[in-house]
Amino acid sequence: MLIAVLAALAVTAAAVALWDPWDRCDAPEPVCTALGEIGELDNVLDTEVDYDAGSSAANGSGPVLVLWTFRLPETLSPQQAAELAARAAEQAQAVVVGNVELQHAVSIVAGIPQESQVPGMETYPLQLMLGDRPRQETAQAFSFWQQGATQVGNGSVSAPNTEALLELAQLARRLDYEPTLELPDGSIR
Repeated sequence: MLIAVLAALAVTAAAVALWDPWDRCDAPEPVCTALGEIGELDNVLDTEVDYDAGSSAANGSGPVLVLWTFRLPETLSPQQAAELAARAAEQAQAVVVGNVELQHAVSIVAGIPQESQVPGMETYPLQLMLGDRPRQETAQAFSFWQQGATQVGNGSVSAPNTEALLELAQLARRLDYEPTLELPDGSIR
C-alpha cells in the first residue's frame, strides 16, 4: 500500500513538473525565451514580462505592448548597472513574434520592494522606465541612488533630509541633469 501511495505521488509530482502551472511567462515562446535568457545574465535578480494581447492589437488594429521589468542589485556601480540595463533592453527589444507588431517598454528596478497603494502591486525605491538612452538614464539613476537618494524615478529624486537634498542637487548639476528633487513629504522641490 505504501509503495502504491509513493508511486502515485511520484506520478503526480512528475505531471505537475511537466505541466509547470507556475510558469510566470504568459506570452508567446520568443518572448518567454528572451525573458529566460535575460534572467540568466549576471546580476539580473528577477525578470517579469507583461504581454498585453488584450489590447487593440488583438483585433489587428495596433501593436501589442510588451512590458519588460528587470530587477538589478542596488549595489551595482552606475557603470555596471548602465551596461547591464542596456544589454537587457537591447535583447528584449530585439524580440519578434511572427506577424505581430510589438511595442516594447523596458523598466529597471532596484532595492527592496514595498507594497503600493494598489493591492498586489509592489513599488521599488529605484524604478525607471528606459527611454532612448538606457545607458545614460540608468547610470544617472544609480548615481543618485549611490549618493543616498531614498527614491529615484523618471525625472524625480527623493532625499531623506535637506543635507542629502543639497548633495543630490550638486550631483544633478555635475551630471547636467535637472530632475525634480524633493524630500519624502514632497515639501521641497
